[in-house]
Order: sequence, then C-alpha cells, then structure tokens
Amino acid sequence: MLSKATILGDLVFISGIGPHDPKTGRQVEGGIREQTRTVMELMKAALEEAGSSLDDVLKCTVFLTDISHYAEMNEVYGSYFKVAPARTCVEVSKLPRPDETCMIEIDAIACKNPWQPRPLPARPPAISLGQGFPKGRLAYASAAEGEGLISAA
Repeated sequence: MLSKATILGDLVFISGIGPHDPKTGRQVEGGIREQTRTVMELMKAALEEAGSSLDDVLKCTVFLTDISHYAEMNEVYGSYFKVAPARTCVEVSKLPRPDETCMIEIDAIACKNPWQPRPLPARPPAISLGQGFPKGRLAYASAAEGEGLISAA
C-alpha cells in the first residue's frame, strides 16, 4: 500500500514518483530526459493537490539506475525550480516494478505555506565553535578542511 503524499502540519511528504503515465499507469517511453520530465510533472500535480507547489519544495531525493544519466537528469530537473531545493542523488540497482526499466524516481518534502527560499551563501561567515549556537538554529563553522554547515542541538 502506498500513499501519494502525507501531510503533517505545513509539511508535505511526496512519495517516490516514477515515470508513469497517469492515465495508463505504464512507464513512459523515452530516455532519461523524458522520464525526468514526466516525474517532475507528476510531482508538480501531486504538490498542487496537497496545497503546495514546486516553489515550496525543501528537499528532494533522486534515485537513478545509472549515475551517468546525472547531467541530463539535472538539466531537466533544474528547469522546474526557481531556487534549487536541497537534494540527494544516488544510484540504485533497480527501482520497483520488476517488469519495467524505469531510470528515475524522485521523492520530495515541501511546505504548504509560501516561504522565501534562499540559497546558502557561497562562502558562509566563520564563527568560533566556542561561541555556542542558539538552540534550534543553523550555524556556519569553518574547519581546517573547509567550510560547512552544522546544526545546533
């Protein structure tokens, strides 16, 4: 059993979406570009049905059966967002539905209320770890290997 989406407060959790024609339930024809476009259109529809939109996506996870498709997928995927959400992309050996050859599946977390997404600055300001972090806030820190984002407890 699968829910297309789960809503908790203002958060919308979209289940993994594969490249399937909503009318027939069958996998769409074509390569990674066509499959990515189909997945993104289905995600857009699911988000709108849940009272959200692609503009309100906070995080996506992209599952590819061949990581060499990353650049083509990324080009299509990126065209759907004004501000890119956080994302994880991994290669998997197979996606569900053993009788099909889906190349991609994407899940998402979105917010129902409009917000103003802001990409992280290219070089976050450094702070001293000794200063401590405000509870429940994100803070930047600078490490010997480079800069990174760490979260406060």
